[in-house]
Amino acid sequence: MGGLTLVPDKGSFVKAFQIVDTGSIFDENKFIFTQGVFSSGKLNCPNGQVTNYSRASVSIRQGEYILGKENGNIVEYVFPKTDWDAFVDDTTPSISSTRYTHTFNNGSWVSTIDTTPGINIKATVAKNVANRFCAFSFAEV
Repeated sequence: MGGLTLVPDKGSFVKAFQIVDTGSIFDENKFIFTQGVFSSGKLNCPNGQVTNYSRASVSIRQGEYILGKENGNIVEYVFPKTDWDAFVDDTTPSISSTRYTHTFNNGSWVSTIDTTPGINIKATVAKNVANRFCAFSFAEV
């Protein structure tokens, strides 16, 4: 079973099991990665990222988060969980996803303003000596 890995960025730190300022939380028990600037233990920044791979479809959401809630335009990439291993494998060139642009108001979904299928994305993943995730990034290719 995985664990919880807190990775503060340079100049940030962990205090009382929370990231103070900027970093990443890799929760391998809940299958969720949360990355960006944190305030009171919650994502609070204009360009946060939440990756949820706990369901049949993986979801990567990027955009503004206010105290852990999505706000404004959020770009979401969705692909089948069966592609997750290939997605994080260094030998796989890319996988196909659907990109959505949603509008949220303080955590409440308002509308989906764009849907684009067939967007190819690739990930970069690193694990620490305990074989737990310690870095995750992705990009359209």
